[in-house]
Amino acid sequence: MANNSDASSGSATAPASEEVERIVTLLNQGHYTEGEAIARRQTEHFPQSGVSWKILGAVLKLQGRIVESLEPMRRATFFLPMDAGAHSNLGVTLNDLGRLEDGL
Repeated sequence: MANNSDASSGSATAPASEEVERIVTLLNQGHYTEGEAIARRQTEHFPQSGVSWKILGAVLKLQGRIVESLEPMRRATFFLPMDAGAHSNLGVTLNDLGRLEDGL
């Protein structure tokens, strides 16, 4: 993963790759509630991290909370404008809700 710290302050701007991998492992094991809690903490600690928003949107959708997943997915596409996966996630979710026009 690219350097995730701000050189001027030394503060991290994105979660460590190990934390991201931990959430992915939890989700793959079906531990959605725990994965969601960690993803929410990441969006609080790293509010400009598109990866954190992308993960939160995915975990909410995995739990069937499709409408609730929209805002994190929108934030993911804002912070990751070149990430095809983030845009695809949002598009599929809008389609699931019959709201394709919202994706234009």
